[in-house]
Amino acid sequence: MRRIGLISIREFTAYTATISFWAALFLGPILIGLAALAVGGVERPPAPPVIAVASPDPDLARTAAAAIGAAADLEARPVTVVTGKPRAPAATTVMIGRERGRITADVAGQRLSDTASALLARDLALSGMAVLPVSVSQPPAPPPPRADPGQAGRFAVVMVLWMNLVGALGMLLQAIVRERANRSLEILLTSARPAEIILGKLAGVGAVSVVVLAGWMGTGAAIALAAGAAGASDAPRALAAVFGLMRDPASLASAAAIYLTAFVMYGSALLGLGALAKDLPAAQNLARPVFGVLLIVFFTILAELRGGGGPDWLLWAPPFTPFLLMIRDPATLGGQDVALAVGIMALSTLAILAFAARNVEVDGAVRRPLRPARS
Repeated sequence: MRRIGLISIREFTAYTATISFWAALFLGPILIGLAALAVGGVERPPAPPVIAVASPDPDLARTAAAAIGAAADLEARPVTVVTGKPRAPAATTVMIGRERGRITADVAGQRLSDTASALLARDLALSGMAVLPVSVSQPPAPPPPRADPGQAGRFAVVMVLWMNLVGALGMLLQAIVRERANRSLEILLTSARPAEIILGKLAGVGAVSVVVLAGWMGTGAAIALAAGAAGASDAPRALAAVFGLMRDPASLASAAAIYLTAFVMYGSALLGLGALAKDLPAAQNLARPVFGVLLIVFFTILAELRGGGGPDWLLWAPPFTPFLLMIRDPATLGGQDVALAVGIMALSTLAILAFAARNVEVDGAVRRPLRPARS
């Protein structure tokens, strides 16, 4: 443990003892905060939906457009009603026609409201010299969206941890390559075991990532408090969701444990690959698959946010497991599935740690004994 602590302190001070690290640490959250406030300060109302009305009879088209516009006024709902071919894509298209002594209104796209449908049928029926029957055909109502109020908060937490993980992995890669390039890995192996070197570097760089994460969380807290008084918009709300995690000890502990496991798993893989490289360009080439997997994980997270996530078995794929555990609704995760996923991830992490330690030992030349041999 003492050797692990010494190596971790060495790694921690190697990054935090520079002015550029602290400048970047404070400048990054400030820029993120300013961008969030700028985005939040520009409230752009959504464009009103376009409803296109078409009919071989111009009088019927004008009557239908007026009825739909009157319904929108009654509902205080902004819409744009046009007759003929619209310039912008129409959310709803209403085709008016005559068929066997009656008037038909076929609705395509989004459904008309009940008020618009009633006024449309009434005004079309009274549009001629005689009252004619009117049939309004609408597409089936979509199923109600599944409410998940915690999804935005989970997504914000996952993205903060994902970005912090990517930055920390870059530091880990540089840490092992620095030892190889300076020929100091062989010296370390004379006084520490390969596993101790791996764990020490993970602990040191992990402590640096905690400092960075604390800076980001502090900025999120400040922006959340400032936005709360001024009416939070989407960007500050996301930061407030991250800050809100700090008020839930159970969720905070769960997120920290999952992040720690992901950091050890991905970090060990990069240390093992970096030990095989002789310089930074070679290490970056070897590490591309790891960062490629993280990019795939990023798009998987976006798909989960939009409700079109990947297959269920991805939860048991170790590279995806920590992020899917955080982004998915806890109510949808079965206890056995979670236990199996965590078990597979833990075994994979141990295997990757052994892989990294083996590479460090092999590429660190011949190890001399830690203690003098007894005669």
